[in-house]
Amino acid sequence: MKIKVEKKLLNGEIIKTEELFFNIPKAISDELNWEDGTVVEWEVAGFMENDKEARIVLRNIDDNILE
Repeated sequence: MKIKVEKKLLNGEIIKTEELFFNIPKAISDELNWEDGTVVEWEVAGFMENDKEARIVLRNIDDNILE
């Protein structure tokens, strides 16, 4: 897993972009069939008993609601 942070100056303001890279089995990727550019919502659904890991939900959002 890798986190990439990018900062840009846009119209006098610093814009920060964070990207999380992780691997999943190809079979899961194929089943989801999400296109490049798919808008995804992130939700923390809880924490594991060891309190060192979080359970994360990635939810495909219909981009029509953003218009």
